[in-house]
Amino acid sequence: MEITAEIIIIGGGIIGTSLAYHLGQKGAKNVVLLEKGMLGEGSTAKCVGGIRFQFSTEINILFSLESAKTWQHFEELTEVDLGFKKVGYLFLATTPEEWEIFQANSKLQKAHGIPVEMLPPQEILYRWPYLRVDDLQGGTFCPWEGYAGPYEALTGYAKGARKKGVRIYENTEVQQIFVEKGKITGVATPKGNISAPIVINAAGPFAEEVGKMAGAEIPVKPYRRQIFFTAAFPWIQDPIPLII
Repeated sequence: MEITAEIIIIGGGIIGTSLAYHLGQKGAKNVVLLEKGMLGEGSTAKCVGGIRFQFSTEINILFSLESAKTWQHFEELTEVDLGFKKVGYLFLATTPEEWEIFQANSKLQKAHGIPVEMLPPQEILYRWPYLRVDDLQGGTFCPWEGYAGPYEALTGYAKGARKKGVRIYENTEVQQIFVEKGKITGVATPKGNISAPIVINAAGPFAEEVGKMAGAEIPVKPYRRQIFFTAAFPWIQDPIPLII
């Protein structure tokens, strides 16, 4: 495989496929996405799929509001049902210091039109009687939030990208990034070289390793997290919010 591209994306998770989709939507030509395994088999396959607006910084709030425009019309855009369940996020504060931060965050979120509720412990107990509230200062809840299917989101983006002419190669690991006179010229893979003036690093937890191939130091360190599954608890009724 000796081919030429305008843009190469390294990484076939939700970020890489989203980039491929949106580049295609913007009219970019000759885009190639390279995934060392199967699409979405890394962090994307293991995430909960949470969608929320309750952030403590304005930039993250603005990002979430912009993203919501896509999530709300995802099936219309990609022909894939995202499975978005608006169960809300419930943030719980156990110390006065946390509660003070929550109140400041809520003020910022409301300034951007996000319907965040400030809840005292007794209101939390009334709505979700299976929770302990004796050690709480309070909590915040937003009904716009919830979770969706990471696989469905990735599938929709990949499908939409292919429709726009993006070439996606799975089981194609980038082994080297070519740099000449300070400029990217392409990459090497086990299947052959690909020439391109632009290479996008969307390798997630492996972004640091990919960056080193181009002589760039990227301060990304992967941390292992855990997800546990249990049987259903009959006394806990749906809908159950995502609780932090």
